[in-house]
Amino acid sequence: MIVETLLCRKNEMNDLFSLEVKLTTGSSLPDSSTGAKSKPRQQQKVPPKTPPPPARSKTKAMNTQPSESAAQSESAAQSESAAQPEAEKRAAPEEDPNEDWCAVCQNGGELLCCDKCPKVFHLTCHIPTLIASPSGEWFCSFCRDLVSPEMEYDCKESLASEGFPPIDRRKCENLLLRMFCNDLSTDFQQPAPPSETKRYKELIKTPMDLSIVKKKLESNGCDSYSSPESFVADIRLIFSNCAKYYKITSEVGSAGMYLEDYFEDQLKQIYPDKVFPWREGGADDPTTGGRDRGRRGGSGGSRHGPRR
Repeated sequence: MIVETLLCRKNEMNDLFSLEVKLTTGSSLPDSSTGAKSKPRQQQKVPPKTPPPPARSKTKAMNTQPSESAAQSESAAQSESAAQPEAEKRAAPEEDPNEDWCAVCQNGGELLCCDKCPKVFHLTCHIPTLIASPSGEWFCSFCRDLVSPEMEYDCKESLASEGFPPIDRRKCENLLLRMFCNDLSTDFQQPAPPSETKRYKELIKTPMDLSIVKKKLESNGCDSYSSPESFVADIRLIFSNCAKYYKITSEVGSAGMYLEDYFEDQLKQIYPDKVFPWREGGADDPTTGGRDRGRRGGSGGSRHGPRR
């Protein structure tokens, strides 16, 4: 009996041991990295909220239109960038609106630019003559207001004289500068050439040219102008002398005739309400033939205006 009891207990213990081994083996599987339950842990590493491929595809489809717009914008930007050099080339001449040559002598060099018109001048060519380049904004005699000038010029002398109001002086300066800038005035800007001086003096008792007029207009001496009437008389004397000395068919004679007409037209514009009488022996004196001769030839050619 005792032996059988021991055998039974032994068997029971073996069964318990086997059951314990099985239980121990089964409980260790969830903790193993190679177990079957490790796969769900790996799946948990993938974010469950990650958009599925259809959503990403839809997002791409929504971005299609902006992409096309971006492509169009890029294409437009390229077109604009390609067009910019051509536009800059076309706009290049407009960067410097002023002319390249002095309006009086038609030469280059250091030129003073007007801020209102394209004209440029040498300091000594402008009327009145300037002694230094001004600072800041500057208007030439064509553009400066004759009644209320925006600025005063820096001239070598004070241009004030008794009996010659400043406004009349500015008007005469404007007129004289118009004459100097006229294409036909070249032969009248300086005295007669030495080759013609002897014969010229025999016929012309009072020589006159634009350089003498400029000197008298800018002078404060005894020979300076005291009124616009004396200024106009000297300008007319130039044409009277021209009519006496040069034939109407000559180049200088024809230029003088047209330049005379041009001056009278400009004079009416500057002094619309003022009458300037012709002095005796002047251009309108029948004994000189100057004025009549100019009128007779006036219809045979074209008038040349100023370079303005």
